[in-house]
Amino acid sequence: MPQLAARRLFPIEARSGLRLIVLGTALILVNPGGACLARAQRSYKPVSKESSKLASCLPSNIRIGEVAVYRRPGNVTVGEKLKALKARCRKGRIVGSNNREIRFFRLECWGFPAPDYLEIQAEQKRKLDELKAKYTVIVIGCDPRLP
Repeated sequence: MPQLAARRLFPIEARSGLRLIVLGTALILVNPGGACLARAQRSYKPVSKESSKLASCLPSNIRIGEVAVYRRPGNVTVGEKLKALKARCRKGRIVGSNNREIRFFRLECWGFPAPDYLEIQAEQKRKLDELKAKYTVIVIGCDPRLP
């Protein structure tokens, strides 16, 4: 039976190598991205209903799927941090389970340190300590893959 199907596809006698090339090309044309590759290239996580409610209260420069902590084996997103803090949206602000407002602090990131990087770090630490005195703070770290 397989011989008859192959003869219908290839009425001219051809070598089996040519048949494989033609069939392989046909499969690539039918599924150019490949189902496995399409799933592997997804760089975001699905957002739950709870997270989408919180997303409306986030500052404009913060996304719910943004990585807050870079680590191995997996990064922690802003949404996961908020879930761990049992955050909710109240009167346009994000508050934790202790009714303390949650704020975000983005660390300065650079490939090569600026000449005055010690002063920048000192100012950053001062601002962070000031925020931590009043609010619960989620610190968004730097990507360690930066040069």
